[in-house]
Amino acid sequence: MALSESPSSCFFTLKPRRCIGAPAPLQILRLLLCGLLMAPLFARSVSSATGDIQSLDVIVDAQLVAHVHATLELPASPETVFVVLTDYAQWPALFAKGMTIAAIRDEPEGVVTEMYVPRVMLPGTLHVIIRTRVSAPQQIEAELISGDLNLFRRLWRLMPLAKGRETIAELQMTVQPKGWAPRWLIRYAIERELTDHFDRLRAAIQRRSVQEP
Repeated sequence: MALSESPSSCFFTLKPRRCIGAPAPLQILRLLLCGLLMAPLFARSVSSATGDIQSLDVIVDAQLVAHVHATLELPASPETVFVVLTDYAQWPALFAKGMTIAAIRDEPEGVVTEMYVPRVMLPGTLHVIIRTRVSAPQQIEAELISGDLNLFRRLWRLMPLAKGRETIAELQMTVQPKGWAPRWLIRYAIERELTDHFDRLRAAIQRRSVQEP
C-alpha cells in the first residue's frame, strides 16, 4: 500500500552537507559555533519537558554511533500504546513537523515504511526505509533497510503498570548518521527530538484513550 503523508525528524536527522563554495573546515566551524550558541537552549528544552520520562540516556561513541536508552510512563494500557505506535499512517503526528511518508507496505517479514525526514540545523531531508516487526502488544522492533543512515535499530518494550491501566515503555535505539558531526551535537539533537517525540506520543495516547469505550 502506498500513500502520501508527512517520522525525528526526528532522531535520524544529522547528515551534514557541504555548502557550495564553502570549504569543509569552514562549515565545521559554523556547526561548532552554532552548537555552542544553541546548546544551552537544547539543555533547557530537554530538562523542562521530561515530564513522565523516567530516564533518557544518549551515548555517542567514537564511531558516531548513538546508543539510546529511555524509559517512560504512559497513561494507557500496553494495548493502546501498541496501537498508537503501529499506526504507521499517523507517524508524522508523533514527530517534529516536516516528515513525510512516501509508502507503507505490509510484507511477510514486517511492515516496510519509506519516509523523508527533515535534517536538524541543516537544509534538506533524509530518505529512510525501515522494516518494523511486532509481537503484540509487548514489542515493536524496527531496522534500517536502506537510506541516508549508516545504521538504525529501534526496539520498544511495553510492560503493564497499575493493573494494566498504564504502561512502562522502554526504548532502545542505535543510530549512526552518514557524514560527520560533533558527538555532543548528535547527542543534543537526539535528546531534543526524542523529548518532543515522547510528548507527542503521550498526547496521541491520551486522545486514543478518550475514543476507546
